[in-house]
Order: sequence, then structure tokens, then C-alpha cells
Amino acid sequence: MEGGANASGDRHVLVVQAGACKLYELYDAHPNADSSWDAGSGAIFNLRSNRLRPDGWTSADAAGLPIFAGLIRYDEIQRGYIDHAIRFTAPQTQAGFIHPATHFASSSANPDLPPMGLRLRLKASFDIAHFPRVARIILRAMKTYA
Repeated sequence: MEGGANASGDRHVLVVQAGACKLYELYDAHPNADSSWDAGSGAIFNLRSNRLRPDGWTSADAAGLPIFAGLIRYDEIQRGYIDHAIRFTAPQTQAGFIHPATHFASSSANPDLPPMGLRLRLKASFDIAHFPRVARIILRAMKTYA
């Protein structure tokens, strides 16, 4: 559980069921004494499909996207490259979304704020040579994937 048993944040729980190719994600997750869980919201993703959630549907992520897909994992840093887009969060967003997102969590009409699902890429010309190794791995992915 994100933040541990006494966390006060989003308390995400992500579970990959490899044999079934399923991803289970919970938001505001709290374990019960009987080993069950209570959560504010959650979603099940079929990892054999690129199908989006219906427009207007959230998930454990306010944008309706899977969290796991965009995380930087330890094994990626160890092998020296990340071969996918990296998720990020913004302190404020606008009331709108761009596919692949299917949901928004804001009431702001400010066009200067990013909509959910906005894909960003670091300019290819941005010099990453002076950054430490781990930062270069992340920055290289940010220059490649949006």
C-alpha cells in the first residue's frame, strides 16, 4: 500500500495477476481484519487489451488510467532504459481530459492548466549529459515517449 498502513495520502494498492494478465488498482485502500479491503474507488484492467474505460469513468487514478503502466520500475533503472511513457501528477489540472484519459477531477476552466491525459515529451535537443546516470535514464525516456 502506497505510504504504508498509517498513510494519510492516496493509499493506492496495485496488484498484477500475471497468469491472468489482469491489473487491479485501488484508491484510498484500507485493509480489513478478515483480509478483505475497502477502497474509495478501483479498477480492473485487462492487460491483453488496449481498450479504454468509458468516458466519464475514473479508476484508482483520477484520469481513469492505469497507474502501473506509467511507473518507473527498479528493474528498468537497473537495465539502463525505460521503454514507455512515464506518468506524472500535476498539483492543478483543468476540467477536461484527452484520450487515453477518460475522466477529470477539476472544476477549473483555466486553459493554462493541463487537462488529464496530456502527453508531454522533453525536447530532443535538451542536453542530459551532465545529469547523474539514473536521471539520464529517466530523461532519455522523457525525450522518446509521450
